[in-house]
Amino acid sequence: MAGPGRLLARQGYVPFLFRSLDVTGHVTHAAISGLIVHKESRGYQQVASWLRERRVEIYADAPHDDKARTFYAVTAGYQLPSPIPFHSLTLASEGRALDPGMVRGYAMVLLPDVLSTWYERAVQAWDKLEAPAIHGAV
Repeated sequence: MAGPGRLLARQGYVPFLFRSLDVTGHVTHAAISGLIVHKESRGYQQVASWLRERRVEIYADAPHDDKARTFYAVTAGYQLPSPIPFHSLTLASEGRALDPGMVRGYAMVLLPDVLSTWYERAVQAWDKLEAPAIHGAV
């Protein structure tokens, strides 16, 4: 995905805010990624099991399989003590509230201030993680 890849290249990390599948209209979890790998990248096969153990879907208890073309390796998964309503998140590209009815896909939003302390700790956790070097990874 071009947006997260550009963000990762620019700042070194991508915070992921996501929801459990049984919740609508609210963010329930956060995790951070410092590695986005496309399945067709050279070197993918050597690190496939490492990626599977750290994919974002695991933290969301979302069904997943090996059909994904892009893997977002994450750590510092965190269940928010209070879900954040979609309408209180700001869509980065347009400066407006995220549609409260959004159910599929992704949106790039500004990180809410309430998560700034988590973000700092998450970056430290990622930096301690021994992520593999993969040619062609973002």
